Amino acid sequence: FVVAQIPPRALSRFAVPAFIAGVLLLIAVLVFGEMGKGAQRWLDIGPLTIQPSEIMKLAMPLMLAWYMNQRPIPPSIYRLFGALV
Repeated sequence: FVVAQIPPRALSRFAVPAFIAGVLLLIAVLVFGEMGKGAQRWLDIGPLTIQPSEIMKLAMPLMLAWYMNQRPIPPSIYRLFGALV
């Protein structure tokens, strides 16, 4: 209910920085990641232990929505290919 009250423009402004932060955190897991339950997917940041893939589960759809919203509908095949990449 709380997230539904956020205006779409605010979410649009948040999409690119959230995606970039998520990618940087995923790279940090490759370099500094901690093993947990048999897999290297946790990142220790001081007293916090986070799993960046959970952030990307929100950031990726936001980023795709932002990307696809840049041009009118229907999207071209090139635009769809860009989203797939």
